[in-house]
Amino acid sequence: MPRHPAAAQALREQLRGDFEWETPDGTPAHLPFVRLLRTDCRIIARTMNLPSGNASDSCFALSMLCEFEPIVRADAWRYRQLHWEAGLLGHALYLEAEAEGLRGTGIGCYFDDALHEILGINGTQFQALYHFTVGRALTDDRISTLPAYPGRRMETPKETPP
Repeated sequence: MPRHPAAAQALREQLRGDFEWETPDGTPAHLPFVRLLRTDCRIIARTMNLPSGNASDSCFALSMLCEFEPIVRADAWRYRQLHWEAGLLGHALYLEAEAEGLRGTGIGCYFDDALHEILGINGTQFQALYHFTVGRALTDDRISTLPAYPGRRMETPKETPP
């Protein structure tokens, strides 16, 4: 989902030539989603995301690519902003997943060089910045949830007189 038409064209020129670039059926007109390849990507998703079943066993997984070098070369401080923007998109995905009765998780640890190779990305014009996956929640028995402040008495705020 490119952020602007020029980025879409530059990305298309950068990625592998055998990608389909087709809009999937049922895609809302306002979302410029494209399918690059119709295949089972579970093994790739597991491998790219530091062997995590989260990505390969989910409803979908995605990689956020950004226009990198031109932006950071012009203004180095924008490197941080690129991560903020990826986080904002991740937050929207968390909320939308919850609204659909699913769960989402950001994946900050992945093999970006291998992903770039699979996609055909050479150089630093585009870079993988963040990965995300959405699916059904699984309970991890290794993690426990405890009350935030056990033993702390919660006080009721006192009303102030008018």
